[in-house]
Amino acid sequence: MKEKGTLGLRVSDMLDSREFNFETSGVNFAQKGRRKRESRNVYLSFSYNFGKLENKKKRNRGVSGSEEMDGIDL
Repeated sequence: MKEKGTLGLRVSDMLDSREFNFETSGVNFAQKGRRKRESRNVYLSFSYNFGKLENKKKRNRGVSGSEEMDGIDL
């Protein structure tokens, strides 16, 4: 592919260790909890560059004829 393509790989929470623990208590209650979500993910991406982008000269809007200016008027 002559260095036009890029392959990427990303892994999230590889050890499957993401979890949330909490404890709450009040006058007449006590609560403990654990939350574990499926967070182990693998992402594969591919990007391909089809060619070189060319810079096009910006045209001034609302300006015509002899009023045309090169650059920006501040």
